[in-house]
Amino acid sequence: MHLKALISLPLALIASACISSVELVQRPIVFEPVIGSEVRSSSDIDMSVPFPEDRSFGVWALDSRSGGRYIDDQQIRCSGGIWGDESLPFWPTSSSLTFYAYAPYDLAMRFEGGNLVLEGFDVREDGAEVLFAKTSSPLTSSEGEVKLPFIHALAKLDVRVANGFGADVDVRIDRILLRGVAMRGDFHSIRYPYWKADESSAVDITIFDSERDGQFLAGPTMQFIGDVHTIIPQGLTPSIELTYAFRVDEGEWIDGQTDTAELRDVFWEPGRYYTYSLRINEMKLSCTTGIGHWNERK
Repeated sequence: MHLKALISLPLALIASACISSVELVQRPIVFEPVIGSEVRSSSDIDMSVPFPEDRSFGVWALDSRSGGRYIDDQQIRCSGGIWGDESLPFWPTSSSLTFYAYAPYDLAMRFEGGNLVLEGFDVREDGAEVLFAKTSSPLTSSEGEVKLPFIHALAKLDVRVANGFGADVDVRIDRILLRGVAMRGDFHSIRYPYWKADESSAVDITIFDSERDGQFLAGPTMQFIGDVHTIIPQGLTPSIELTYAFRVDEGEWIDGQTDTAELRDVFWEPGRYYTYSLRINEMKLSCTTGIGHWNERK
């Protein structure tokens, strides 16, 4: 009995040492970022694309055991196809991490108790892109690469117009204004991402302005006119003002016609693409709204 105990004791110590060595393996933290992980609304097609390797993003990580910041606003770059940084700590051996990220890295983003905060962002001065990401649950080193599904925090819109007068009336679009749109606001990512728009920053956005010949509308088919604009999500009450000219049976152009469509129940959401379809006729300027994901024009 004593002999068996003496033999088994070293084996138990060896087994224990092996287990401890496995548990103490230090694993580097690396990432797998993608942009636009939304699924197309009309199908099951994944709309995500890889994060550009010539750019960088910032990361925070919260330790589930201590509640403290395990990673504090670390800039992450891609090197040799691997997203990480030599200064990052290794994975903790006895707790899990929840990751929060944003891009571009030069944004004045803050992190407050699980909430990414961006204050005073002005789309006219600070750029046309804000991206954010959060892991859905705490992760451990067994997960391998940390998948970061970045989502667009801004929205974008465009306008298309159709001639609803009839075959004997030609229409020329001279100007399209989107009136009363806030250009500055504060972003919060907690729970459901939202913006608090600064109403004092509301301006008129020029979607299209022709200095000479205008844009001729060929029949009743909708035509996209002007540029795509990036906007701060908001719940204000903007309107679209359309200035146009028309002629009957190829006669003289009648210039300076202006109609306005009020955009009621507007609530632009992050990551959405809004298309406003205007139809001109003798009664009124009608407007319908198409809503898609960031890369899905309706």
